[in-house]
Amino acid sequence: MAFSIEIDIGMVFIAAIANMGLGMLWYSQSVFGKRWLKLIGMRANHKLKDMGFLYSLVFVGSLLMAFLLEMVLGIIPESNGVTGLLLGFWAGIGLVVPTHLATYLFDPHHKSIGVYFINVGYYVVSLTMMGFLLSL
Repeated sequence: MAFSIEIDIGMVFIAAIANMGLGMLWYSQSVFGKRWLKLIGMRANHKLKDMGFLYSLVFVGSLLMAFLLEMVLGIIPESNGVTGLLLGFWAGIGLVVPTHLATYLFDPHHKSIGVYFINVGYYVVSLTMMGFLLSL
């Protein structure tokens, strides 16, 4: 059985950019940034090397997530905003939460469970938002 999936590359980029924006907000000092930094034992003024390269890699990951969501939405007949919201939400709950849990549990250097919840919460909200945007 052959089928065709139409990919809206422009919306994939918009969803990936929105994901990056959400990450900047989520990990900002006014939302979860202070708590997250404290939990991982890092100071707010700590600068990582090659931040441009790191953000580039994160953006590539955002593009991949958005592209996958766009592909799945493309095979769902008559998808709409609710479909996109649900797809993103359940992708976060069903894929991100358990995989990050395994990583958290088996990492001998894992930090507080709060780090886990901040990180997976971001991805669940992000995927939900991207699913909605891509379904418009």
